[in-house]
Amino acid sequence: MAEAVLTDVAKEILSKLIPLVTEQIGLFWGFNDELTRLRDSVELIQSVLADADRRQEREEAVRLWLRRLKDLAYDADDVLDELAYEILRRKVEIRNQMKRKVCFFFSFSNPIAFRIKMANKVKTISESLKRINEEADRFGLAREKLVNAILAIIPNRETDSFIDHSEVVGRGDHVLEIVDLLLSATNQQLSVIPIVGMAGLGKTTVAKLVYNHELVKRHFDKTIWVCVSDDFNDKRILREALESLTHQPSALENKNTILECLKKELQGKRYLLILDDVWNEVPMKWNTLRNCLLGINSSVGNSIILTTRSDNVAKITETIPQHNLKKLSKDECWSIIKKKVSLNERVQLTLELEAIGRDIAKKCGGVPLAAEVLGGTMSRKKEKSEWLAIQNNEIWNSLNVSNEMLPILKLSFDHLPSPSLKHCFAYCSIFPKDYRINKEELIQLWMAEGFLQPSLGSCLVMEDIGNICFDILLGNSLFQDEEKDDYDNIIICKMHDLVHDLALLVSKSETLILNEDLVDELPCSIGLLIHLRLLSISSTSIEALPKAITKLYNLQTLRIEGCYNLKELPEDLKNLINLRHIYFNGYEIGQTPKGLGQLTCLQTLQCFVVGQGTGFQIEELGCLNQLKGKLDIRRLEHVKDKEASKNAKLVEKAKVYKLGFYWSGNREGNHNNDEEVLEGLQPHRYLKSLRIDGFGGEKFPSWMLTSHDARDGFLLYDNLINIKLIDCKKCEVLPTLGLLPCLRDLEISGMDNVRSIGTEFYGNYNDGGYDKILFPCLRSLELGGCKI
Repeated sequence: MAEAVLTDVAKEILSKLIPLVTEQIGLFWGFNDELTRLRDSVELIQSVLADADRRQEREEAVRLWLRRLKDLAYDADDVLDELAYEILRRKVEIRNQMKRKVCFFFSFSNPIAFRIKMANKVKTISESLKRINEEADRFGLAREKLVNAILAIIPNRETDSFIDHSEVVGRGDHVLEIVDLLLSATNQQLSVIPIVGMAGLGKTTVAKLVYNHELVKRHFDKTIWVCVSDDFNDKRILREALESLTHQPSALENKNTILECLKKELQGKRYLLILDDVWNEVPMKWNTLRNCLLGINSSVGNSIILTTRSDNVAKITETIPQHNLKKLSKDECWSIIKKKVSLNERVQLTLELEAIGRDIAKKCGGVPLAAEVLGGTMSRKKEKSEWLAIQNNEIWNSLNVSNEMLPILKLSFDHLPSPSLKHCFAYCSIFPKDYRINKEELIQLWMAEGFLQPSLGSCLVMEDIGNICFDILLGNSLFQDEEKDDYDNIIICKMHDLVHDLALLVSKSETLILNEDLVDELPCSIGLLIHLRLLSISSTSIEALPKAITKLYNLQTLRIEGCYNLKELPEDLKNLINLRHIYFNGYEIGQTPKGLGQLTCLQTLQCFVVGQGTGFQIEELGCLNQLKGKLDIRRLEHVKDKEASKNAKLVEKAKVYKLGFYWSGNREGNHNNDEEVLEGLQPHRYLKSLRIDGFGGEKFPSWMLTSHDARDGFLLYDNLINIKLIDCKKCEVLPTLGLLPCLRDLEISGMDNVRSIGTEFYGNYNDGGYDKILFPCLRSLELGGCKI
């Protein structure tokens, strides 16, 4: 099973090579014959991969052949990448009109020397591929017609950060029993209830249901959740308990300080602490943590629920007998599968399919995780033959008692619809267990690895394919515990421990896990990493980025958030013409690098700091048509007039859903042009969040103010969820907000000249024409620093 991903790696790289080679053939490098031979060899090898995959498990020679093929495919990929890099380098030089008077013959820039070098590399790879093909013939590998896998888009699950009780099957009695135990344990200072069960049985799910139970919320003053896993470090557990209580990250390292903070939070309070996924079987470690908790709070009625697979853990911790989680019935497993399948309307659940499905449910052995994962797989299978392939898979005959879940999960992995998707899943083994995986960053990592290449003629970009892959893995329950932002976008997910074990298993030969290290400087030699697609140096003490970084023409993602010592970015950042995502803290950078508008592939630019002079002004945003997500524009006092701000073309950037407009608070001089600048910054009508900070005008722009008939102005922005108006000190009138149908959070502060809130704020003009509910979705209203 450890070699399971080997064939998929080879398939994925080879499928990527063909369009890359075809593209290079059309560029007249001078060695087109060699490139054509390379493409033909790749196509021949592709046709035998299906047979090689079947035979590698039992034939060592075929397995070794696949390994050599994989290594050679990587070499070919690097050569084609080098050719592509040279094209990008020439584009940048032509664009920047760099005229060299002297060109050393043997330099990398010399076209003749470069062609000779690359022709030799391509010839070497072609000859190696020819030998690989000859070996395939000697092994008698059958050649089959290639079938391209298509990633189907499946419906997203509608869930939130809290557990959905309607999706939990067969656990109601367990929850009520544990709730009763908690409510009756009022005479002990600290009672401990272990929930014990095998992997995938739903221990964490039951703990969540108890944690969120209405009776529990009323009984306990404070509830705390800590995921322990295999690192049973009392100081870490106590610090994370403090973070759970305060909802703030803590950098405290002194144990006594942490205990004092916990004591302050819990003094005189009755609390419930969930310790999820406990593995520690050393009594002394448990007693150390327990004594700390007893010293924090001397009240009676405090409780701990811990989840564990180990009876030994339960024995050393319990004050109340352990609660053993039972397996589900076959009907309950079928209920889980049926719910997953019903999410895909294209699967017609006939009586034949139901009979097959019920038999598969029985094979799940009462384990909800198995039913969840297989249900996700079956939701993408429309044909009876596909369901039968799962039902009759030989894996069911080889299950062993010691670890019967992994082969079942492996069955779901085998049925993922494409090699690239399998590669994306296996890549997730680089994360530690219980890690909160950032969806956006994960997709960018997949991109950097080359897993998300669009097929020829496809209108999808890499980010689109990444989102589809993520949704499929989530729909298959290979990802779980998703968290959403205020705008209903999934931003975080996790992997179940067993699923993580599967990812490690299938990626054994492909994964390198490095430990964190402190970084305070990047060497100039980083410019030699011409294949680099993603560079993340966030939260380091780096003070400057070397100029050589601007030669990384293949770079797609640059992450430099939290680099508090970094005050400026390299001047020639505009040379990174492939850059799609850049993350940095705008309030620390003096101004955005010159000519950023030339990065026309840019999709993520969370902050633009307006400067003075050509290449630094707000007009640079006008060419960035692909921008999406969040965009803050700072130092707007440097914008000349309405025409300049209009040239940012925000009204055309329909994928930007969160906008922030900032004027510096300590600026000198008059604010005469603030009104016309903001007038020109009119956004598109699908905006979800708007912040205006430090605006010095007396009135808001026409696109925010609503006329007497209340049919224009801000009312066109009916998707707005969040609005913040901060330190707009000279404004006298508030915009009409009361009729915005989706407005949920509103903050108004520091508006010194607003003396009263009139009917224009609500949108009610007492003319009999308005019977709508005012602020129909408002949940949060903050008013401060206003002289009302």
